Amino acid sequence: MLNETPEKLNVEAVNTLLRPVKSVVKSLEFKTTTLVDCFVELIKLTQKIKSLLPVSDYDFKY
Repeated sequence: MLNETPEKLNVEAVNTLLRPVKSVVKSLEFKTTTLVDCFVELIKLTQKIKSLLPVSDYDFKY
C-alpha cells in the first residue's frame, strides 16, 4: 500500500480503539435512554474492547 504512512496507521489504530466507545455514546444520547440501556451498552462495550488486539500490537510510531 503506497499511502500507508506511519501517521495514517496511527490514526487508523486509534480509530479502531475508539470506534466502540463512539458507538456506545451515540446510543446513549437519546432522551428515552434508561439506566438499563446504559448497563447493557457497557456490557457490549466490554465485549468489544476484549475482542480488540492489545494496544502494543498496533505498533504506534513516535
